Amino acid sequence: MTHEGSRRQFLKRVGLLAAAGPATRLYAIARPLLSNALLSAPLDGARFAVHPTVTGIQLGYASITWGGNERQAIDDISSLGFRGIQMRANAATDFQPGELRDLLSQHNLTFVALSSGEVDIDPSLEKEQIAKHVANAK
Repeated sequence: MTHEGSRRQFLKRVGLLAAAGPATRLYAIARPLLSNALLSAPLDGARFAVHPTVTGIQLGYASITWGGNERQAIDDISSLGFRGIQMRANAATDFQPGELRDLLSQHNLTFVALSSGEVDIDPSLEKEQIAKHVANAK
């Protein structure tokens, strides 16, 4: 086995071990939900919901998939039951802060992250780059 191959195997195994802890915990939480008695019970949906406070996991989605159509992204992401959204830098120019806050609130979404755009490492652009990303963050 080459040195590179053994490094890949090591990283693969470390990744699997890292994923095993949370996966085992999720299985332990989900296992009672999958019992025969529960599966034969009338389905009301609530029996199968895994509450975020139990698992500590809350899922969101990034609006980048919608190619700049942030309003459609908000509608779709909310309708699928996600509770968080990552917005792109154009959200900073397409919406007033209060407008975006209200729109997300109406859709039960939490603004969890901003993808502020690319960063150019050219030293002559440093001040411009910092100003652009600070403005996006505000």
